[in-house]
Amino acid sequence: MKKDPSDTFSLRQCFTVKRQKTVSFLCESSCIKSSKMFLTTVNLAKAKSKTILVQMMSAAGTGYVFNTKRNRLRDKLVLRKHDPLVNKHVLFFEKKKIRSI
Repeated sequence: MKKDPSDTFSLRQCFTVKRQKTVSFLCESSCIKSSKMFLTTVNLAKAKSKTILVQMMSAAGTGYVFNTKRNRLRDKLVLRKHDPLVNKHVLFFEKKKIRSI
């Protein structure tokens, strides 16, 4: 008498990573003696970072810039720092977002 392959216990993980980042698990429970398969889908969304890297530009008009990081949820940064081209403390405004950290 031949054994049916579907009667034996098997645990298969079938990872299908697509654009929506879903992972499917196909498994057969060992406590259930039938040959039914259960399908579970888990969405794996990427978490957004908490901080971003931004470019700060001098308000003195010298073109001096530096990069700093700030919290994603806060308003745009305005800092008072030293500008070496005019050798004074001036305001620096956030010019653009560079990347997430």
